[in-house]
Amino acid sequence: MQVQNKFQTQQKKTTSPIYKLLQKNVHLVIIQLILLRLLRHFNGLISMLFSMKLTAP
Repeated sequence: MQVQNKFQTQQKKTTSPIYKLLQKNVHLVIIQLILLRLLRHFNGLISMLFSMKLTAP
């Protein structure tokens, strides 16, 4: 119980600016992951289109 209380008090101390920054960073990371997935998807589509164009007479 004592360890938990210590941890909670530490969390309360570090909440304000650092926590907000972390939240923003988490959003940025999620956005980056989504963008990377979209880019991979588009790369796959583009490569498929190119292969179709190459194989088409």
